[in-house]
Amino acid sequence: MCLDARKLNSVTVPFRDVRPCIDEVLQCFGGRSWFSSSDFAHGYWQIEIAPQDQQYTGFVFQGVSYVFQRLPFGLKKCAALIQCLDSILRKVIVNKAILYVDDMVVLSNTFEEHLEILRELIEALIENNIVLHIGKSHFCVKEFIFPGYKITAKGIIMTTETIEEINHVRQPRNIRQLRGLLGVCQYYSSVMVSTSVISCVSQYT
Repeated sequence: MCLDARKLNSVTVPFRDVRPCIDEVLQCFGGRSWFSSSDFAHGYWQIEIAPQDQQYTGFVFQGVSYVFQRLPFGLKKCAALIQCLDSILRKVIVNKAILYVDDMVVLSNTFEEHLEILRELIEALIENNIVLHIGKSHFCVKEFIFPGYKITAKGIIMTTETIEEINHVRQPRNIRQLRGLLGVCQYYSSVMVSTSVISCVSQYT
């Protein structure tokens, strides 16, 4: 279900906070040995709307008026507001976990440290009534898939699917398409180089 909030969005002040840069996120994985990855169940729906603001989400269905009590899809600030989970878990995840939209990754150097971080994190999730999607969660693993990449204790590599997509890109037929292809190639080459450097440096720090 998606709320048609075009009129509301037209007068909504944009949310200024932005999600972290993917390059910065990938660099955080360098030198880590243990990982746990999870998705937040139902994403937006876990964020409560203040009672005084629920009136702005009103809609009519079969002649009856309703309002949303939790954040629906369709609002201008939805994607940004999900980052509020970062503020809820900030005390726990500093240097221990990464939030990227609705993905959360716990990272550590030792197995014992990893278990302790998971314990703290789960307690914080329970306290704030935040639910994870267990079917999309992987705990205490040495490697996992992060959008477009395979993260391992030895380094970061592109997934087979990503490589296949690049290999099957159509031959550029104009300057715009050529620039697009070169941009993609430059992006992945720079990311892979930077993460490789971070991984090497972290072994000696």
